[in-house]
Amino acid sequence: MTQAEPKQPEMKMAEPQQAPAVAAVNTDAELAAKVKDAIGAEGSVNVHRIDVNAENGAVTLYGTAETADQRARAAQIAAGVAGVKSVQNKLAIVAGS
Repeated sequence: MTQAEPKQPEMKMAEPQQAPAVAAVNTDAELAAKVKDAIGAEGSVNVHRIDVNAENGAVTLYGTAETADQRARAAQIAAGVAGVKSVQNKLAIVAGS
């Protein structure tokens, strides 16, 4: 009589998880920084007069803009940043800011 070899348990390899298609923003601070960078990169708005707060994708812009057009443009740029769900524009218009 021959002994059967003990059956080894089947080893299954874990499936690799796919990364999200768009790089996720990990923190509110990272999202705020991305928004501020985007506004600064556009060049028509003085980003040094703007503060950005982000909370769970809701972005609030604080500070000043020189014109109503700059105020609106800052909000438009912010809304276009990946991860932004809403924009509250609290920028005041102050000529010469």
